[in-house]
Amino acid sequence: MKSCLLRLLRIFQRRANRRRSGRAGTRLAVNVPLSRKEVRMRRQARNVRLVRWGGIAVGVLALGIYARSLWAQSFRGNAEFAVGQFEYKTNGGIAARDVKAAAGLRSDMNLMEVDIAAVRTRLLELPRVKKVEVERRLPDKFAITLEERLPVARIISVMKDRPVNIDQRHSLFVDRDGVAFKCDELLREYVGLPTINAVESPVITVGRAVDAPGVKPALALLEQFRTRTWSAPCSVRSIEVLNEWTISVEMESGSQFVFRPENLERQLDRLQFILAKGREVKKSV
Repeated sequence: MKSCLLRLLRIFQRRANRRRSGRAGTRLAVNVPLSRKEVRMRRQARNVRLVRWGGIAVGVLALGIYARSLWAQSFRGNAEFAVGQFEYKTNGGIAARDVKAAAGLRSDMNLMEVDIAAVRTRLLELPRVKKVEVERRLPDKFAITLEERLPVARIISVMKDRPVNIDQRHSLFVDRDGVAFKCDELLREYVGLPTINAVESPVITVGRAVDAPGVKPALALLEQFRTRTWSAPCSVRSIEVLNEWTISVEMESGSQFVFRPENLERQLDRLQFILAKGREVKKSV
């Protein structure tokens, strides 16, 4: 019985192997060459595609040339788009004529040809300018808005034994960031500003922050004097940065106080307490 089953299995296996080999043998790779008609049709389709894309390219080029000529006729050659008046806003004292000259704007220029990015870059090169907004307003106006560096103190560098000093005649100011700039026009609110004497800075570069070690603490001290509520008038006349460890403050009343650059708030709290107690004692006497 077992031998019969084994024979049947062998017969079925042989038949299966024959079928597999027969199927594998019928798979032939045949390369049939294209006929002349098929070659001609493919060439015609390719030529049609080339003509179509060539026509599109010529149309786009012609449209660009026409748009450029239309732009030249409508804007560049149109006198209505010549640069005329410009709206000017600022939070400081830079005159409009100085801004126009620095921006390079002329009445013979066309509004559409002015490079706004270049105008903004030229205005930002002015030491007193912090931010600039330039807007084109058709047909013939520019809107320029400046955020100037507002002075909080004069900056000088005066030392008795130094042959060359930077004194008040140079009209140098600093803003809250310590950036130095020059003000040729002295507005009324600039006249009464306190003075910071950066003794250890013989060179002050306009448009850059003063790198003396005590200037930033001096500006912070000045801001604290302005924002705090004092029992007696405390108006600063001058601040002298003697070195990186000592800041001397002279008040309008003639009083003089010495601070260290670190822990300014604690020192001011102590001064505020002393002045308040002194005023109470003075009233009680």
